[in-house]
Amino acid sequence: DYIHRVGRTARAGRSGVAISLVNQYELEWYIQIEKLIGKKLPEYPAQEEEVLLLEERVSEAKRLAATVLQPMAASTKSPMLKGFNAAVGEN
Repeated sequence: DYIHRVGRTARAGRSGVAISLVNQYELEWYIQIEKLIGKKLPEYPAQEEEVLLLEERVSEAKRLAATVLQPMAASTKSPMLKGFNAAVGEN
């Protein structure tokens, strides 16, 4: 999923930076991604306050997206929205 999402931005002709917030439980997954793509990803040193601010903004964006997409997912058979209810914990 990580590689897929970053690749979509590049194919759209846009440039940018992908930042992965990794905790101690996810470090092994991050190392596996590096092995898969064959390169060491640069570390971005950050202050705790900055990370917490980013986490807050991402959480709010996810909440707003779920609010908008949930009714659409319930009323469509779009492959893009397939599985959306499961992803947000709805049955």
